[in-house]
Amino acid sequence: VIIRAAKNRSYLMDEHTLAHMRKAMWVPSFIQRTSLEEWGSSGSKTVQKKVREKLMDLLH
Repeated sequence: VIIRAAKNRSYLMDEHTLAHMRKAMWVPSFIQRTSLEEWGSSGSKTVQKKVREKLMDLLH
């Protein structure tokens, strides 16, 4: 990958990067990556509330 990226001057379009980027990217489950407007319309749950709900789910 490194040799191909150096030769092509880009690793982003390398087939290895494209095949593995979704698995390598970590997206936290308790933090919403949306606008404030979307967060409000989806219930305005705080991180603490989401964690508490998940904990209760696991305990029951």
